[in-house]
Amino acid sequence: MQNDIDVFGCDVGYFQVKWVVRRNGAIETGNYPSVAIRKMRSSTATATATAADMFIDHKTNVEIEIGDVTYEVDTSPDSIAGSRTARAETDNFPREDEYAALVFASLVAIQARKVRLMVLGLPLHTMRHAEFLKQRFEGTHNLRQHGICTVEKVAVIPQPLGALAYLRVAAPLAATPSTTACLVDSGWHTTDLITVENGKKVDHARSVGRPGGAAVVIREVARLVGESIGERIENIDRIDRALRCRHPLHVYGKAVDLQPFLRDALHVTYPIVKALLTVVGTCEDLVVYGTGGAACYYADALKRTLGFDVYTVDRPQLVNAIGFVLAGEAATKPRRIS
Repeated sequence: MQNDIDVFGCDVGYFQVKWVVRRNGAIETGNYPSVAIRKMRSSTATATATAADMFIDHKTNVEIEIGDVTYEVDTSPDSIAGSRTARAETDNFPREDEYAALVFASLVAIQARKVRLMVLGLPLHTMRHAEFLKQRFEGTHNLRQHGICTVEKVAVIPQPLGALAYLRVAAPLAATPSTTACLVDSGWHTTDLITVENGKKVDHARSVGRPGGAAVVIREVARLVGESIGERIENIDRIDRALRCRHPLHVYGKAVDLQPFLRDALHVTYPIVKALLTVVGTCEDLVVYGTGGAACYYADALKRTLGFDVYTVDRPQLVNAIGFVLAGEAATKPRRIS
């Protein structure tokens, strides 16, 4: 059945939720901001929302009830958070109700009624929450107006292992016995590095995760732009989108070219990269891949610090979630009896 899912990959990042599912042999993907907003219940808010409905299409807005609180999640890939929206950037985020609301919204987005295996990912330094997530999401969930969804099993893996599963298919060099692959996964709030020997064995002594991703770069761009025009810049989501689309940022009635500011801001990535590579030790045996939504911001620091080229994977923002599905499929595939 279309609503019965064998493997569902959900990568809940600090900036965006990325989901992946395979239907009829084809990979489907989706993404939306990692923002779950508590819905106001006052009569004024209700009247305002009713009036807004006359002019705005809210078909992508999903309401998720957790306890006695209703969260609103916009599941449109084109949605952008407002200037006053505060993102969760704490290590305990996976335990928050907002995190659960984002996961449940992804199940609504794919119209799932049964998921045999849900694969979630966590940054390396927050893997302590893995068992909590399994217990929270395994079972039957009443999503109110969206129906009932049963998740039979949940697997939680370090986020970069999703990229590794993807590379095994897309870049065979990363999985050959003679190769030591180093994956640097730069997200919004964190950057993880894992070293993999012979395409499958993770060298934990040469793997590490730490805070620091796109957020530090975008906030530095915001600071530099603000200094240049003498005004405070607060909506970092708009800056991120303008940079990725290579469009000017329209701020206080001016069109600002962000590329010069980005070049000046990238200095903040070097201390993070150097701290990561210190754990790796020698780099002579490595083939290095950059992945994650912030891969484009960290590529230059990686290349200059290492002294050799770094490969950036295709579709770096979605790679982990795609890999979650590939890894889940491999794990659940019936094994031949020899």
